[in-house]
Amino acid sequence: MADAVLTRNPGPPPGGGGPDAGGGGRARHVLRTLVGVSACGWTAFVLLNLVVSGRWHVWLAFSVVPPIAYLVGSASLALAVPLVRGGWRLLAVALVGLVAAVPQSGLTLGVLTPGPGDPAGPTVTVVSWNTEYWDRTDDSDDFYQHLRDLDADVYLLQEYLDFVDGRIVSIDEEAALEARFPDYDIVIRGHLVTLSRLPVLDVPAVGHRDVLRVDVAAPGGAALSTYNVHVRAQMDPTLSPLSGEFYRTLRARDERRVAAYDALRASATRDERPGVIGGDLNTTPAMGDLRRIRDLGQDAADAGSSVHPVSWDLSSALRLWRLDWMFVRNGVVAHDYRLEDPAGLSDHSVQIARISVGGDR
Repeated sequence: MADAVLTRNPGPPPGGGGPDAGGGGRARHVLRTLVGVSACGWTAFVLLNLVVSGRWHVWLAFSVVPPIAYLVGSASLALAVPLVRGGWRLLAVALVGLVAAVPQSGLTLGVLTPGPGDPAGPTVTVVSWNTEYWDRTDDSDDFYQHLRDLDADVYLLQEYLDFVDGRIVSIDEEAALEARFPDYDIVIRGHLVTLSRLPVLDVPAVGHRDVLRVDVAAPGGAALSTYNVHVRAQMDPTLSPLSGEFYRTLRARDERRVAAYDALRASATRDERPGVIGGDLNTTPAMGDLRRIRDLGQDAADAGSSVHPVSWDLSSALRLWRLDWMFVRNGVVAHDYRLEDPAGLSDHSVQIARISVGGDR
């Protein structure tokens, strides 16, 4: 009998084999390629936004991206790269995007640091609110009662307007304001209204209709400069981005936005009084336009409790944007700050800050 020969099955070749090995390898390659392209493309977008936004009007078209998306997208890709074994170079790209995304994300990290503590003297409550065409789409009594219930010392109110047949038109509610706020000084300029329970000292000219400066007498004898600001929205949502009119409108609105910011900056840099700047800037934390004025004061939201304050919604389920801002300057201290629900009267939250003001300057 011939010697028996034992033959061993060598098994699948190293690194795979079997009927599904080729398919699995191809799938991993496709996934790795997809993550790699996404990481490079998204990081390039985040860096471009950091550099180009606020400098080229066409880039305003990308301002609709919710700021938190920069952080979520970059963090997701930084986590995905090691899972698909994308290599250290690809991981470095994703981490660069993550670092660049943080200042554009809308996170208010100042709330994590200790606050100024309780004020030593009296405080002033400041409300800033875009009313969304005043009371024209609301019950008038509800609207004015909501304002009164906020019980602010100073109100900075925007959109003192109506919208009729596709056109923005002016309104006259001065008599109603005098009746509802008999204990307040009332200053109206165009679409901006400032109400002050503190005596009005002066209404200096600023040079742009989107900025209203009113100086008031704060407790303790200080003169407090208040800036009521409503920067125009950057886009017309009724226009198609495939049309030339869309980009001509972007340019025209960018010019008006820059003019408003420049007027605000020019007035504020000459103004040595303690001050507060509040309003609807139609500018998210990811938009470079904010660089034009952000150094004029400290973000009052640092005195709040939310690390991600948002003030405007596309719908009730999509409150992802912060368009409304308040800054304190020249010795003014914000002791608390919050965004309050507008009770269905506006698509913007109400900004409320409690501040203290130093002595005469």
